[in-house]
Amino acid sequence: PYTVNWTETLKRSIRERDKYICQLCYKLQEDKVFCVHHIDYDKKNCNPENLITLCRRCHSKTNNNREYWEERINSWRHS
Repeated sequence: PYTVNWTETLKRSIRERDKYICQLCYKLQEDKVFCVHHIDYDKKNCNPENLITLCRRCHSKTNNNREYWEERINSWRHS
């Protein structure tokens, strides 16, 4: 379950921070609102450093092989 901190305002702020661009494929958000993804898969961790914007296609990819995606996203974000 998500925390009370998981709000539309928070998700919008993450999309704005990421300039409405998927942080994996760099696609620009158009008519469909992009997802905000928890990098560590902990729905209770709503720290902005743990959140990134992903298009629906990339977000669906991250649902498999979670360790790989968490490591990949963290290494990319901290390089």
